[in-house]
Amino acid sequence: MNLGFKRSVIYLVMAWGVWIITGYLINVGLGRYLGPQMYGIYGLVMSILLWLEIFIITGVPYAVQKFVASDEENAYSILRTAGFIQCIVIGLLFVLSFFTAPLLAKLFNNDRLILYFRVAFINILFYGIFYLYVSFQNGLRHFGRQALLLITYSFSKLAFIFICILLFRSLISIFLAISAASIAGSVVGYFFIENKKKCSFYDQKQLIRFAFPALIFSLAINLILYVDFWTVTFYLGKDVSGFFFAAANIARVPYFFVLVPTAVVLPTVSNQLASHSLKEVKSTIQSACRILLLFSVLAGILITVYSKDIIQILYSSLFESASAILSILIWGVIFLAFLFLLTTVINADHRPFVSASIVTGAIVVDVLLNIILVPKYGAVGGAVATTIATGIGFLISFLWVLNRFRVFIQTGTLLRVAIAGIFVWISSKVFVVHGLNVLFMIFIHFIIYGVILVITKEISMDDILKLFRGVENIETVATD
Repeated sequence: MNLGFKRSVIYLVMAWGVWIITGYLINVGLGRYLGPQMYGIYGLVMSILLWLEIFIITGVPYAVQKFVASDEENAYSILRTAGFIQCIVIGLLFVLSFFTAPLLAKLFNNDRLILYFRVAFINILFYGIFYLYVSFQNGLRHFGRQALLLITYSFSKLAFIFICILLFRSLISIFLAISAASIAGSVVGYFFIENKKKCSFYDQKQLIRFAFPALIFSLAINLILYVDFWTVTFYLGKDVSGFFFAAANIARVPYFFVLVPTAVVLPTVSNQLASHSLKEVKSTIQSACRILLLFSVLAGILITVYSKDIIQILYSSLFESASAILSILIWGVIFLAFLFLLTTVINADHRPFVSASIVTGAIVVDVLLNIILVPKYGAVGGAVATTIATGIGFLISFLWVLNRFRVFIQTGTLLRVAIAGIFVWISSKVFVVHGLNVLFMIFIHFIIYGVILVITKEISMDDILKLFRGVENIETVATD
């Protein structure tokens, strides 16, 4: 595996690790504090907000990542043009979402949601600017700075939310705290811009032509994260939605993890394709897929086996009903993680319409299955629907990438990871534990998994030593 790619992934792993950990601290804390019903309302408002924010964090910022990576000489012209377009999109989206809040509240039969929606939507005004700065640093491959921006936002969000809980004890204050975190991240992002002089405008049409299909792609792939939750809320109400939201937050661990390699894959593959380095492109794709496979197999098995205990440890026994949902949904999210990674490769190959078509097809299947299965089988039906839909999307994207680049994970790697996974599953059935003892067993399973991969030479001691050397050199990456 390319050492530069490793170092970039290591550094972003730290940033996304902070992002994920703080996100889970927020969700677990709010779940315990609010209880299933109010936590379900919080989850509904946040899911709508996060999906709307796809308009401002993927279309234009995604184009910035792509074009800055392949045309660094015009980086600041691209940023200026993208910033102009982004401000227009942000303004229109905020106005539209603000005035459609009553319709959203009516859809879910709860007028209290109007105020919650409108206060939460304030974040649109600031988060879009913050994420534009994140994407710009990513396009320049300044992964250290990108990581610092993500860490700033993560800690600010955690601190502001829990301060507001202590002082005001209301959902309104929580939504305002999220906007405050976006402002803090935007301020840091502005100071990272080295050239603050006015530059000439870049070709707006070129950015928009790439941004639009990329936006459709992102809206669809993120809709998969929420369509089951919205369907469950619509048919089964807030009493069940809190359980599903808790399960979904835990199940999304592999999806959040895939943000690390994909954050490196898009600019790296774009740059390599521009340089006609097909051999390096294949190496990058194979490395990213291997990293995700090594992590997701272990995560999937452990979360499935210990779903009930994990739910109780994190959210308390009040959320025990979420365990059945979690044990199924985790595999749907793993399929989604691979789907996202592979379609990112397709986007880097400048074929956003292909990736958008694959993901749109998956979402159509997901919606239809949810409508059929949720009324009949309840919340578990929503988890099954998502797993089937993402599995189909993964298979199609895998075949496309395999045909285009003639590369995927080596058969030997698949076999060795399968052996390690089987050993972990068997050991979990032989040594049965419950409660907090599960945390110790998860650590033991992690060691077993790693040792088997070393014995089978899937991971060598040289890889481990290089990993630590990469961590020691992180400061160099941060100043790139």
